[in-house]
Amino acid sequence: MAASAEAIHALANEICVAASTLHGAGVDAATLTAANARLVALCQEPLAAAACECILANWEQLAAQRVPEGAFVLAAGVVEAACRRGAVSGDALFRLIEALPDGLHACVDKLCAGAAFCAVAAGQEHAALAAGTLPRDRLLLLSTALGEELGSTVHPIALAARDTAAAASRLSLETLCLPVSAASARCASAWAGCGATVHSAPGSLVAALAAAVDGAAGGADVATASLLALRDLVTAAADRGDDVGPLGAYELLLRPVVAAAASMPRLHDALGVEFANALGAYAASVVELLAPRLAAALGAPEGALAEAALSALGANCGHELPNVAAAATDAWVKFYGALPAGFAPPWRRAYATHVVRLVAHRAGKGCEIPNFKGSYLGRFPLVLADFWTSDHLSERSRSVDAFSGTRARGTLMLKRT
Repeated sequence: MAASAEAIHALANEICVAASTLHGAGVDAATLTAANARLVALCQEPLAAAACECILANWEQLAAQRVPEGAFVLAAGVVEAACRRGAVSGDALFRLIEALPDGLHACVDKLCAGAAFCAVAAGQEHAALAAGTLPRDRLLLLSTALGEELGSTVHPIALAARDTAAAASRLSLETLCLPVSAASARCASAWAGCGATVHSAPGSLVAALAAAVDGAAGGADVATASLLALRDLVTAAADRGDDVGPLGAYELLLRPVVAAAASMPRLHDALGVEFANALGAYAASVVELLAPRLAAALGAPEGALAEAALSALGANCGHELPNVAAAATDAWVKFYGALPAGFAPPWRRAYATHVVRLVAHRAGKGCEIPNFKGSYLGRFPLVLADFWTSDHLSERSRSVDAFSGTRARGTLMLKRT
């Protein structure tokens, strides 16, 4: 036993030395190549998992000796892989997760992934969260890892019937994900991959995510993560074929879509391209889910919300950010596909075609959408309104080809990149 412990410590020391060389400053290419090869060989040793556990368990002492963070991240990866092979127990990972400092966030992520594997394999995902041995921030990381593990390894049919997964999802969405932060929003996204939808998630969580987006008071990271969580919950509802209620019930979800066109340039400048791209993707997912309701509401007294949302989305079809324009265009195609068979355009073909060309040209140049003085044309999105101007509504399916490289009856083709 003593010899084995000595061998483990010796191997741990060699791994730390090689990692320090690899991450050292001013090291020549040949030395880096040799250190990398040495690390690969060391991590394939029979005692590598035990040595890496030793490195993580003694992080404080090693950090004081200036062992680089890369050594700890490498060790966590080796331990996670060993856990998936059954060479390291889940209990050992939980002890390490609890002991490591916040500064080694990447290590904790890897260990949570390994612990999630063990819990899912044993059908103990809810028990792992309910044990109460980890602080909330670590429970959030573990919950995210559990959602990702379940979503990627368990068949959707089996997942829907798995009571332990449903209990873990409820605990996560009702308790761990509030208050909203970037980490809790990512956790909600992970459970959306396991079947949680905007309808099944707690209303308090959906409202909190929407509030984090509104004004981005919590900063760009929180707002972007919240948008993506909402998008994933909405997309899951569309994928599951959830019944959609009255349009008014979705005002909270439509509000960011309505605000998108007017505020997109400002939001892009203030919060960055990731937020703008997330907003475009979110708008597309909402329109896909609500397409039948939006189409039915147009022209009706209660259709103001639908018209405002679609007008905002139409403006984004010509946005300078390719991802925003592509997401908006995808949403438009899905919306037009959901139009009722008897729905007719509320304007004459000749006038509509003229306006379509004008607006598409201006949107393509990033210009402001013209105001048509309160007319129906001024309120309805026209960038792609040529879909509505065909003599026969059955031509809509051919018009969709404009987005795959074919011009639709002389209108400006919006190229997707």
